[in-house]
Amino acid sequence: MDIAITVLAGGRSSRFGRDKRFFNLSGKSLIRIAIEKAESLNLKTYLSVDKNFPISFNKSLSKDCNLIVDDYPYKGPLAAMVSTLRKIEEEKAIFIPVDMPCTPVEFLTFIRERAQDYEVIYSIISEKIYSLPSLVSKAVLEEIEKLVESDALSLKRSFKSVSKRCKTYVIDGKTISRFGDPRSIFHNINCAEDLRYFP
Repeated sequence: MDIAITVLAGGRSSRFGRDKRFFNLSGKSLIRIAIEKAESLNLKTYLSVDKNFPISFNKSLSKDCNLIVDDYPYKGPLAAMVSTLRKIEEEKAIFIPVDMPCTPVEFLTFIRERAQDYEVIYSIISEKIYSLPSLVSKAVLEEIEKLVESDALSLKRSFKSVSKRCKTYVIDGKTISRFGDPRSIFHNINCAEDLRYFP
């Protein structure tokens, strides 16, 4: 299958106050939770990180996860997607963020099952775009490269733009609800207050 999966883990964690990638939630770090979910899809797995990521630590996380260092450090997920698509052999990649621990594997599997037929996959609930987890193909790489180079870094706006010119699958709210409460599926941990949703 010409599809990979990438964990996006190259942010500063500035709002969280410390490196949230290594924050333990129910006995596991956020980065380990994300990698284990990614590897469960049986696709080649990549970890997108900043240049300061402790490379040796990756070996303790997974022997099969391949590191990709961001070409545009701390520029956000769209820039990390560009870096990933430039460097991987696969034609498409599913992207999941390191700070969204409640996204069920079944939802990621749903994306994987449709990945062969589409160039972009993302979610919309009541007209609100949820840009991660998502699928992006090299077919749109040139266009999103131009956006990043011009500092147009909004992932949501980029999806709206490329969707007009490529084969796109939008996962709707009714479909998403089959996998659980959307508020949980898309809940990401940006700051310490976001932990109040967890026991």
